[in-house]
Amino acid sequence: MSLKIATYMTTGETLSPTEQRLHIAALRRRVITTRDAIAHLGNPRAARTALVGLARKGYLLRIHRGLYGAVPPEHAGTDYEIDRYIIAERAGRSKGAIGFHSALELHGAANAALSMVHYISAERVGAFSFQEVAYRFVTADASFGRATILRHGVEVTVTDRERTFLDCIRRPDLAGGLEEMLKSLAAFHTVDTRVLGAYLARFGERSLNQRTGVILGLLQESLRVPDEFLAGLRTAVGPKTYYLVPKMARRSGRLDRDWNVIVPKDLHEAVRGV
Repeated sequence: MSLKIATYMTTGETLSPTEQRLHIAALRRRVITTRDAIAHLGNPRAARTALVGLARKGYLLRIHRGLYGAVPPEHAGTDYEIDRYIIAERAGRSKGAIGFHSALELHGAANAALSMVHYISAERVGAFSFQEVAYRFVTADASFGRATILRHGVEVTVTDRERTFLDCIRRPDLAGGLEEMLKSLAAFHTVDTRVLGAYLARFGERSLNQRTGVILGLLQESLRVPDEFLAGLRTAVGPKTYYLVPKMARRSGRLDRDWNVIVPKDLHEAVRGV
C-alpha cells in the first residue's frame, strides 16, 4: 500500500483513484480552478465529478464559483485556512498582480493587517468573500511594475515596491487610508527613484506627479530621496490644483504651494513619529 493511499485511509473517507489524483494536484497548487481540474484529468465530466466529491468529503473547500482550496488529508472536514494571496492570484487567473495595501503586506511594509485583498487586473473579476476575507478586483493596467514571490511554494504576482508606492498614492482608500498609507510607505526605507520616475512617466498623470511630490517631500529623510529628484518633479507642477486625498472637503485642507496640492490640515501630525 502506498503512503499516499494509507494517508487518505486514515481520514475515514474513501477517495476514488481519480479523486486522489486530483487532490494531490490541488495540494501542490494550494488553490485549484475547475479549468485546472479539467486540464489535469483531461475529461470535463470526470473533473467536475471529482471536484464535487472532494468538496463533499472535506478535501476541498469551495471558495467561489469554479475556485477550490485544497485541504490536507489530516485536516479534511475542517475549515482549513487557505492562503489569501494564493486565492487572489488564482481568482485573478494569474493575469494581474496583488496590489495596494495587500502588496504592502507582502512586501513587509504594512503598518496594520486588513481583512481584504486587492488584485489589479486588466480583466473584470467579480468580488467575493471567503473565510472572513473580502476579495476585491481593481480594473487597471497590470502590465508593468510586477514582481513574483513564493507563498508555500506557489508563485504569486505582486506589484513591485515602486508600483505599490504610486498605486497607494493614487488610491489611498485602497491603502488603508492616509495615515496607514504614510506609515506603511515610510517602512520601505528607500525607493528606487529611477524606477519611480519611469513609472510616473508611464502613468502620465500630472495629479499623481504632484501628489507623489508631496509624499516624497514628507518622507524624504526616511526614504533617502535625492533633492534633485524632487526638484525634477517640481518643474512639472502645473496650474491646476489637486487634492492629496480625493473627495476631501476643501475647507478641511490647506494648500501646499510647492506642489499645488490641497492637503489635510493635520498632515504633519499624521507623519509624526514615522
